[in-house]
Amino acid sequence: MFDTQLPGFHVRVQPTGRKSYSVFYRNGDGRQRTVTLGRVELIKAEQARVQARQLLVDVQNGSDPSQARRDRRAVVSVSDLWEDYLTLYARLRKKASSVKNDEVLWRLHLQPAFGQHRVDAIKLRDLTVFHSSMGDRKGAANRALALLSKMMSLAVEWELRSDNPCKRVVRFPENRKERFLTVEEAGRLNAVLARDWDRGGAAAIRFLLLTGARRSEVLNATWQQFDLTEGEAVWVVPKEQLKGATRVRCDLRRPLSNEAASLLRDWKRDSAVTSLTLVFPSRTHPSKARSDLKDIWHRVRQQAGLPGVRLHDLRHSFASAAINAGASLHLVGKALGHRDVRTTERYAHVEDQSLRSVAQRVSNAFAS
Repeated sequence: MFDTQLPGFHVRVQPTGRKSYSVFYRNGDGRQRTVTLGRVELIKAEQARVQARQLLVDVQNGSDPSQARRDRRAVVSVSDLWEDYLTLYARLRKKASSVKNDEVLWRLHLQPAFGQHRVDAIKLRDLTVFHSSMGDRKGAANRALALLSKMMSLAVEWELRSDNPCKRVVRFPENRKERFLTVEEAGRLNAVLARDWDRGGAAAIRFLLLTGARRSEVLNATWQQFDLTEGEAVWVVPKEQLKGATRVRCDLRRPLSNEAASLLRDWKRDSAVTSLTLVFPSRTHPSKARSDLKDIWHRVRQQAGLPGVRLHDLRHSFASAAINAGASLHLVGKALGHRDVRTTERYAHVEDQSLRSVAQRVSNAFAS
């Protein structure tokens, strides 16, 4: 039923019997479009006619209301982007534990702040206000912003916006939780490990200290990865077991010290829990890899008088000791399996101290 007063204005009847006020028009390309204004039981005819007249005026001025509505429906919210990030990127490329951390950051911080925002409407000021509001939780603020930055980078790749404004937000400086064991502290730790009843856990911790490897690399190690030939021992860590495995191109070859190789040979010979494949099998289920070292680490660090030391600090201690022994940052980075030299640069201050010590010894020699 078409209106006799306003051309194009009409009542549209659906096959279900539902009736709606609508208006026909032609856009700039001459194509006929239809815009629905509302159901007849919800809006009066005169109100719909006023809306139709305004819409036709807008069309005469060059707009295309039907296309604008389609564009609005196609707008992606940050919540939509989050779902795509999970299904198209994170769950395919990241470890389950990392995805879980992302989900916590999203639920606690990003969703409340940005979930309903349009992806293409996020501005630098929005991000700066959000980041600044978490000034009392600097670490969480930086990690949340890093997650959003990755999402925005994907949005640029997927042509949902043209830039990533997160890259222009200045992160909070953080105090790195790095702790280096002294030689005396390492001696106390080794003494406690030597008498602990969990021989497998003690061997794994000593191996962490002697190699600087990551905990996951050690606990998932298999005997097939090792050549324990005396004087030529080497550990080849498969790229699938390395951090950021999806971006790693090749296996990591780690030459082992005589002490590390000897430790493994002794453990293989004397272990009460044996496995043909796993170096550090579970004590209760030898067919599975040991899942963690929490219990023994909590016990031995207390007995050694190292209550604040984390298991990951053994990796820092390895790097510090290597630099103090004269190794360059480049070699330390290769030993630790760092892909980016910037990761190793956190130990630059240790290298400076070692070089300063060398310079001081030379100066003392010449001065005397």
